[in-house]
Amino acid sequence: MNSTHTPLLTVPLSRDAHAWARKFAAEQINPHHGKRVYLNTLAVYAVHTYLRWIRIATDLSQGDSWQLHLQAVLDVADLVIPNVGKLECRPILPETSVCHLPPETLDQRIGYVGVQFQTQLDAVQLLGFVPAIAPSPSPLTQLSLTDFQPLATLSAHLHQLRSAQAIATPETRITVPSAPVNLGQWFQNQFEVGWQTWEDLFSDDLRPAFNFRGDRSAPAIIASEASLEPPTGIRRGKLIELGGQPTAHVAALVVEVTPLPETSEMKHEVLLQVHPTREQRFLPANLQLIVLDATNQPILDASGTPLAVRSHQTDNFIQLLLRGKTGEQFHVRLVLGDVSVTEQFVI
Repeated sequence: MNSTHTPLLTVPLSRDAHAWARKFAAEQINPHHGKRVYLNTLAVYAVHTYLRWIRIATDLSQGDSWQLHLQAVLDVADLVIPNVGKLECRPILPETSVCHLPPETLDQRIGYVGVQFQTQLDAVQLLGFVPAIAPSPSPLTQLSLTDFQPLATLSAHLHQLRSAQAIATPETRITVPSAPVNLGQWFQNQFEVGWQTWEDLFSDDLRPAFNFRGDRSAPAIIASEASLEPPTGIRRGKLIELGGQPTAHVAALVVEVTPLPETSEMKHEVLLQVHPTREQRFLPANLQLIVLDATNQPILDASGTPLAVRSHQTDNFIQLLLRGKTGEQFHVRLVLGDVSVTEQFVI
């Protein structure tokens, strides 16, 4: 993919993150404790958000950082990874060169993630990962920012811990991987089951009007006017069910793949759109469209922000654009609340 990967990953801080932080901070009598709890909560929620992107389950409610009776007495920002252990998500203030480790964070941790705050609390940067620190007669009190390993080592470390646990407690499980959708074959009129024409997905009276009311400032989002042009490539769509009754939402994932000029390093342009279908006029609020690479890591744009977009209350479509070479694989994930659906593609 042609997205520029930078050393740090930026994670936006959602309204939910700030709502939890305000709730917990308001319970603190001491203003200093309130500020500390606020930042700890945001740090934990940011790492929780990142792990959800790469499909690693977490349990916010089980951490000490989420317990009201412990927040005032413990300076912790722990996030529970079910059946693995506790990950400490340490907040690091702007222009700070070290990550402080309170004594209560040195016990029963599988590792540490550095969460760098900016002046504005609208996003954080994940600095990387440090595995658990071995006990010592002289306990470590801080980490240098250079101690943090690339963030990719976190998912590898969690995989190793899970594998070791699986060996200790074997479980019979059969996984049948689904074959990725081959976009290159679409040009030979070969389409996978479930991928319909635009006309079959949307009858004339239900066809979307393309009133995009979302955030136009995000660099990965294409202006809505582009969608009004006739398609120059091959376009197909698939119905995606997001959740069961009684809160079911059905959305249409539309993919248009267009060949680029032979002089271009990237061979194809892929436009991804999500539309409401049938009875639903608008998309549900906070529906996320996320693009991941073949290893389930978020693809970043030139600013280091994940290639992702979230629907607003009156959006009737959202979209992202990416380019890639023949044979490259990527994943498209739709997330609504606790429901996540992933489609795999190869160009």
